[in-house]
Amino acid sequence: MRRGSPANVYIANVSDVVVEGSRFEDSVISEQYRLGGGIHLYLSNEPVDRATVRCNRFERSVGMSIHTNGDGGLIEGNLYEYNVFQSSVGHALHFQDARNMVVRDNVFADVERSAVTAWGSEAEFAPRDFVVHNNLFLRTTTGSSSPSPIQIGTEGSPGDDGNHSIFNNLFVGNGQGNDVTVRGEGALTIERNLDELGAAVTTAQAPGSTATEASFVDAPGGDFRFADEVHRAAVRGAGVPDVQTPAGERVEVPGHDLVGARRGGDAVSVGPYEY
Repeated sequence: MRRGSPANVYIANVSDVVVEGSRFEDSVISEQYRLGGGIHLYLSNEPVDRATVRCNRFERSVGMSIHTNGDGGLIEGNLYEYNVFQSSVGHALHFQDARNMVVRDNVFADVERSAVTAWGSEAEFAPRDFVVHNNLFLRTTTGSSSPSPIQIGTEGSPGDDGNHSIFNNLFVGNGQGNDVTVRGEGALTIERNLDELGAAVTTAQAPGSTATEASFVDAPGGDFRFADEVHRAAVRGAGVPDVQTPAGERVEVPGHDLVGARRGGDAVSVGPYEY
């Protein structure tokens, strides 16, 4: 699917939808939608609840790859997993007025703004219950206005309500800001996030990652598994199989990775690939 405006695919007022196994390319901004558009997948209006976006490729977006927008309501319970986002001028995943979102086992590569960003238009729609784990953030936030690959709550918005869990994510060669920024006073679980050299990212205001080169199996083809043993060894077994959210709920890592390799045991690799 390609060159649609304002979006390649627009889904509204329907719940339990599944978007799977598709390829989105070359979004455009037409004159009619010059203040918006350029979006690959637009999920809008309450309810678009419990949507699943799985095993897709999103390439060359001039806007946002996926825009999830309550648009006067609240969207809840969506799952975004096993996707590859590559070459986006805007955000890869942009959430407005959304809660209880799971973002896991994705690759975000060459995204100029924050790869995952969430905010609420009103205090009653502020982000809450986001689970972001086992993703790869590669060369994201290269634009001047984007501070973090993961940003929950934006400056000037009502902040967030907390209960977020961010773990087992891998940051490689991103911009100079923080790897993770969470605005607000809500509770947060953050654990076993690594930069590309294996240095632990332990706080919500973590140091930015460095730009050490890594080699990949087939980056142009969307395969971002490390090809070099230095980086494989840095992430192998460095993750955790589960965490407890601030609300006391258990979140488990899926039993297989982005390419179907099995996970198991007391430790898993950090990022979307098991080594």
